[in-house]
Amino acid sequence: MAFTERVKQRLGQSSRNSLGIAVGVAVLLTAVGGAFNRGFVSPSNLLNLLAISSLLGLAAAGQTLVVLSGGEGIDLSIGAVISLSAVLTSQISNGQNGLLLPAVVVTLVVGVLLGLVNGLGIYLAQVPPLIMTLGMSSVIEGIVLVYTQGQPKGQAPPFLAALGTGQVLGIPWLIIVWAMFTLIIWYVLKYLVYGRLLFLVGDNRSAGRMSGVPVAKLVVGTYALSGFFSACTGILFLGYTNTTYLNIGDVYILPSVAAVVVGGTALSGGRGGYIGTVVGAILLTVLDSLLTTLHMGEATRGIINGVVLLVLLSIYTRQPKDA
Repeated sequence: MAFTERVKQRLGQSSRNSLGIAVGVAVLLTAVGGAFNRGFVSPSNLLNLLAISSLLGLAAAGQTLVVLSGGEGIDLSIGAVISLSAVLTSQISNGQNGLLLPAVVVTLVVGVLLGLVNGLGIYLAQVPPLIMTLGMSSVIEGIVLVYTQGQPKGQAPPFLAALGTGQVLGIPWLIIVWAMFTLIIWYVLKYLVYGRLLFLVGDNRSAGRMSGVPVAKLVVGTYALSGFFSACTGILFLGYTNTTYLNIGDVYILPSVAAVVVGGTALSGGRGGYIGTVVGAILLTVLDSLLTTLHMGEATRGIINGVVLLVLLSIYTRQPKDA
């Protein structure tokens, strides 16, 4: 239909431009890091940066879908769901491989259910996404605090620890897992009905309703997917760190939004994609690593991160939205 074709055209040129800029900045930052420290561009360090990026990238996967859905979509409960997921997996599995599968299943189901609650509150109860997900974050954090009595314990089962820190042919498993998720998400957004409808609804929900799109199911389901990806991130984070503690997922809340935006996805919805988010996650990870290499303090790193984000946003907003 004509409206869908118009949306595709809008996605084309501006999204490619934003993606190209993000790739260029990431390469430039890597080169700067190599100029100050040759070890920064060593294969082992680059693979390590990609492994670290994978956790942010996976957390930002759900955020990407939520933002693409439009309606001022955002999920600020991501950090809390990640924290809860790490705790649940650790507690249920009790550090044993034999209990890992049920622990993962329960954790993923809980993540999806929490996402569903977000979606229902946002679409059916008409609670603004920022308020709904922020409130849900507080509720989840309270649950984690009560459940652990403020002292979460446990460790990752050996298999999960190997997945989080191990390698195959010199490539970290985290990168391989992230690559698989990236391929699946890219395929879904580009070729499946869900992806086409997500862009359509994100661009114009009224037009989506008039076209017969089940907007309610789409939006609620998208927030459920965000909960799923957050749960996956929490499980892998446990494997990567082999420990858990309160509010471990908070470090991904704002960076997950930043990765989406830096990757060229419009906060208004309907324009962008997950490949851009992947590049955004890598860019932010490289930038943070570079600033650490330059021995800059946390306050300085925060300022520079903010400046880079603002500069990229100003560049993106100057681009024409129509192909």
